[in-house]
Amino acid sequence: MIQIKLFKTLVKIRPDYFVNVVGLWAIATVIGLRQHPERPLLVGIFIGFSAMFLFMFADFGHSVAHIFSARRANAPMDEILVTSGMPRTIYFDNDVSPETHRKRSFGGPIFSAVCLLLSLTLYFTFPMGSIIHELAGWSTIGHAFIFFGAMSPLPVVDGGVIYKWTMVIHGKSEAEADAILRKANWVLGGICILASIVLLILKSWIIAAVVLVTGLIPIYFVARRTEKSGI
Repeated sequence: MIQIKLFKTLVKIRPDYFVNVVGLWAIATVIGLRQHPERPLLVGIFIGFSAMFLFMFADFGHSVAHIFSARRANAPMDEILVTSGMPRTIYFDNDVSPETHRKRSFGGPIFSAVCLLLSLTLYFTFPMGSIIHELAGWSTIGHAFIFFGAMSPLPVVDGGVIYKWTMVIHGKSEAEADAILRKANWVLGGICILASIVLLILKSWIIAAVVLVTGLIPIYFVARRTEKSGI
């Protein structure tokens, strides 16, 4: 495991993280070469590497932004764990106020939203067919995926934390807030599954698969939380 200090916060990187790096590099390279068959192989590999870097920046930068929001909330982050799954922000002390929970969760979404807007600006500023336009498109996809995923009601992401503790601040008990989030995840999962069925009928296989997986994720987390709590 690689360990580094970033902005005085410990970052642990497991070797399996580099499976993501190589996989995204390969996928971006193949897609780029298929869209631009006239492109030399080495150029395609370099642009694929650049697209992969932008994806990693979107993912890792989101987590790093929480370092600053956590400090602003007077509840500093202890470490970031980077694995083949999403990077995890780790706090050894979670016995903090609802408002502190919320404040330290805002850093990542703010970073992703700002970078998404900048990426969209570049995408629409530079002409179609230019490398900057292409890379801005990859960057837009990366930041959009991270932002909307982070703002979903899943209990393990920023959105779930923000929604839960906002409800607690406004008078709900933790149990009531958790119950509302479970219902929201069931609804979200159900909508995605129905949408995937429609896409399958329309023979949009790849998009249908992505939407189906998107719908199964909240259902999985809700089922796991329900099983653990015995509800």
